[in-house]
Amino acid sequence: MSMFWLIRYTLLLLLMREAATSNQITYQWRLSSNPEHYSVGFRLKDSRVIEELTGYSATMVTQCAMVCLKYQLCRSFNFSPSLRICQINAEAHDSYDPDTDAGPELDTDEDFTYYTREAFLPEGLSGFDPGISCQNGGYLRLFVSPEGQLTSSCVCTNGWTSTRCEKPADIVRWSPWSEWSECSGSCDTGVRTRIRMCISGGSSHAIDRSACYGRSHQLQECHLQPCVEYRWLSWSAWTRCSSATTCGPGLSTRTRTCVHILSNETALLCPGESIEVTPCISTSCDAPVKLINSAAFGDGEVIIYDDVLKVWRHVCGDEWSEKEGDIVCKQLGFRKSAAVFSGNATTNLGNSPNIINNFSCRGNESSLALCLHGDWSSNDEVDICRSTAILRCIVDGGWGSWSEWSNCSTSCGDGVISRVRSCDYPEPRHGGDVCHGNDTENNICINPPCKANQTEIVNNLFMFLHAEVDGIWLSWSDWTPCSVTCNNGSRWRHRQCEPPKYGGAICHGDDNETTNCFLEYCPVDGVWSEWTDWTACSVTCGNGTRWRHRICDSPLYGGAPCAGYMNETKSCTLEVCKIPGFWQSWGSWGTCSVTCGGGIHTRTRGCVGLDEIPIDSMNCEGNSTEKGTCHQYDCLPYARTCSELVTIGLQDSAMVQIDPGQDDDPFWVRCDLDLDDGIGVTELTHDLISRKRVSGYEVAGEFRLGLTYNTSLDNVIRLVDASTSCRQFIEWDCLSATIKNPYNAEEAMTFWANRNGDSRFYWGGATPESQSCACGMNGSCADPEKKCNCDANDQVLRADSGYVEEMADLPITVFFAGDTGGADEMGNITIGPILCSGTIDVDDGGYYNY
Repeated sequence: MSMFWLIRYTLLLLLMREAATSNQITYQWRLSSNPEHYSVGFRLKDSRVIEELTGYSATMVTQCAMVCLKYQLCRSFNFSPSLRICQINAEAHDSYDPDTDAGPELDTDEDFTYYTREAFLPEGLSGFDPGISCQNGGYLRLFVSPEGQLTSSCVCTNGWTSTRCEKPADIVRWSPWSEWSECSGSCDTGVRTRIRMCISGGSSHAIDRSACYGRSHQLQECHLQPCVEYRWLSWSAWTRCSSATTCGPGLSTRTRTCVHILSNETALLCPGESIEVTPCISTSCDAPVKLINSAAFGDGEVIIYDDVLKVWRHVCGDEWSEKEGDIVCKQLGFRKSAAVFSGNATTNLGNSPNIINNFSCRGNESSLALCLHGDWSSNDEVDICRSTAILRCIVDGGWGSWSEWSNCSTSCGDGVISRVRSCDYPEPRHGGDVCHGNDTENNICINPPCKANQTEIVNNLFMFLHAEVDGIWLSWSDWTPCSVTCNNGSRWRHRQCEPPKYGGAICHGDDNETTNCFLEYCPVDGVWSEWTDWTACSVTCGNGTRWRHRICDSPLYGGAPCAGYMNETKSCTLEVCKIPGFWQSWGSWGTCSVTCGGGIHTRTRGCVGLDEIPIDSMNCEGNSTEKGTCHQYDCLPYARTCSELVTIGLQDSAMVQIDPGQDDDPFWVRCDLDLDDGIGVTELTHDLISRKRVSGYEVAGEFRLGLTYNTSLDNVIRLVDASTSCRQFIEWDCLSATIKNPYNAEEAMTFWANRNGDSRFYWGGATPESQSCACGMNGSCADPEKKCNCDANDQVLRADSGYVEEMADLPITVFFAGDTGGADEMGNITIGPILCSGTIDVDDGGYYNY
């Protein structure tokens, strides 16, 4: 094996000591020269491990070897010095199980080395004569008897036994497995077992099972019929949103069915609900529309905005009618539609799948989205739409702006000025009304008076000589075509008046004449009546169905039938069908809703049926939840400590504010009611609660670590001074890192400072005057001549810990450390929070305690 000689010579230097009553026996471990006894970078699989040691018990490989030699079932072990793990195996790599026709395997693991039981042998004893010698490769094992005497015995290799390993060992083996036992349960899942015996190879007599390697018992899970008689089937898929074919908010539901376990017949005895409802939302009911792909005002292809998908969606024109056109035109501000058309869906849509189809309006909707239509959630209905909706709206004319005023018609005397406007904003289209009112507006303009002249005198004489001539009507024009293609319409004709002369009268009568016309009846689409009321639920308890219907008023003259369904059903859930139930005992009260000022807490109890099976609480009379008041005391003034809060009514552990000095300087602490029998322990933490590693500081106190508490140091001191008792945990984990200078017992290498910044050289669990650690108080230190475990100054990870309880020294403010500068020296410091209980108060000059 690689590294064999390195391991061999390293281990020969390790000495193990076992103490007898008055003398010590020293011996060496010898690593076997047979490379079959160990493998570096391997370990036996974890499934073969029967015991695992960690930490201090697994720092050296010889510790692991000693445990294996003392463990009767140990055949090999895995050891990791870096992880400090020793795994004792019941088998070795050369073990063989005839029942499985296989042996254990070695796994690659660079942190471990695999050793057989025979890899290490103790030798080189001095000062002791065992009086026996082991034969056939056996080796001596030392131990101390109950009477305190050092004695020994032989550990024999495979195949040999007896006191000196001089007799061949009897071959042992497992008997065949027994039959499986009956299942341990009567329903659902249970366990069955089978066993085998460790027997002597020659006599087949049962012997101690520890002589055989492997398990004598096997367990196996067994499955029986379910204990519960009824069960829920899986939930159905969620239904589409109820507003998917209209608009706005809606609901989606899913259901499940309760069935008997064996017959699979529908039942009503499953606990829980058979229907679930969740809110959903479709496109807004006032979704805007617009007309595109046309240069003419009021014409174009209809699109509607989907504010859920944030896209404009085309409207399918396959079943597009004048009724839907009227809704769109009115939504856009026009009077109504003039005509509806269909365009090629593929040509107009290109590659876009966004299209909505099957619009059906009643005629009184204020927006297109309020009409019934296809599902908003469908995104690929272009495949079933052959055309898009194209619309012409009736556009009533609108006056444009007035022109500028003209020049005065005369240069002297009174005259006329005028201005004009056009009916082109917009122009009337598709039968829209012309603009009402005048297109010309006149006004008087005044100039200086004119002088009379000969021309005016002649004109006046001419008019006097000529007689007046009245106006005469000319012939009527032909009638215009009927204004509609179906139902009642109108047509008209007109005539002109020959103008009057010489002041004659104008023509009397109308210049236009209108008459009714009728070609044929227009198609009338079917119209649904209002829905009837929902019927009563089909069951009296549990889950059922109710329905409603409506009637289609028949279409006339080739009109379209009603779109949609005549009948509609929905699930209904009444109260759960009751099963006789019984209340369990009330649970504990929950946490109070507030820490002061009066709050609420609750407790619950469960409802069970026969055989204590939980059922719905509706089957038990009464309430499953009970509320109670808590923390009824006032929030102000602040209490001094958590113990004081407990005396006035605090019932739960919580974060609260206290004011130990009663000087209006409150701060947050945690009140722990689980410690010290619920007296109310005040916990105040700091920024160094987690363990911190220290290395690289050799001089006494060279490492310095200051603590910052969650409030000011003055407030921490006020808390300590207001409490009956306080304590603070401190622990120093050390590896060759002493607390006292090993060469000068009067000098401390590692210590801490109190509230005043004064250095303190005693540790948790010890008194201030002792200048020692907890183990020094009871004589249990690793080195009996020292006062702290860490002062053993060896390569064993040790610790000194405990609570500092001297009130005058609390809180701990600074930690100092040294003797961690060597490559093999280090320490870990842990300092806990301040924990205080009780309250000292002043009453008429005397002190009393809560």
